[in-house]
Amino acid sequence: MQVGHNGRIAKWRVRLEVEEDRMIRAFAIAMLSILILSTAALGQHQGTQQEQRACRHDVTRFCRQQVDDYAIADCLRANMARLRPVCRAVMEGRR
Repeated sequence: MQVGHNGRIAKWRVRLEVEEDRMIRAFAIAMLSILILSTAALGQHQGTQQEQRACRHDVTRFCRQQVDDYAIADCLRANMARLRPVCRAVMEGRR
């Protein structure tokens, strides 16, 4: 009777390890996907180095509280009349 019990415990442990491996793989794939998608999204909206340089002063002046690129772009659009000409040109060209 002891052997049967130990055999069931061993099978249970193997199943548990297999399920744990599946969960770890699924978690790793999910995290990698999130990383790839968020990096791609950031790359689309942050502008080139030149565009960032052109608007850095205006972002600091008008949009300091904003954290993400969408909010900063919205803030710059809301302050379009007050932007320096170089930043205004960037914003008008990126609509």
